[in-house]
Amino acid sequence: MVKSLVASGPYSDEKRQVFEKFFARLDPIRELRNQIAHGHLLSRWLEDAKTWQISLVLPKDLDAPTAPETRHLDSAELTEALTELTELIEEFQKLSGHWIEEKVEIHANGG
Repeated sequence: MVKSLVASGPYSDEKRQVFEKFFARLDPIRELRNQIAHGHLLSRWLEDAKTWQISLVLPKDLDAPTAPETRHLDSAELTEALTELTELIEEFQKLSGHWIEEKVEIHANGG
């Protein structure tokens, strides 16, 4: 929805490019959010039999925990994503502060 508002809004080409870069950074975070929301906690010994791995995997990957295409999320990746998400939230507030103000104004007036 926000992408369509930006595309049809009165923004300069420069501002649109900034939003496009923002959305490109946001897409991996959205994918991660979906994995967290729909994933399952999987714990197992790795092949070296010395390392215990706890990760989030999607249901379609539960029967293939060692397959190369299976994405495992560990705590380091989750921490990095949280940092990125925090930066994206701050950037979005700078880019679209007036939308937030308009929404507050609408709700304050009973809309």
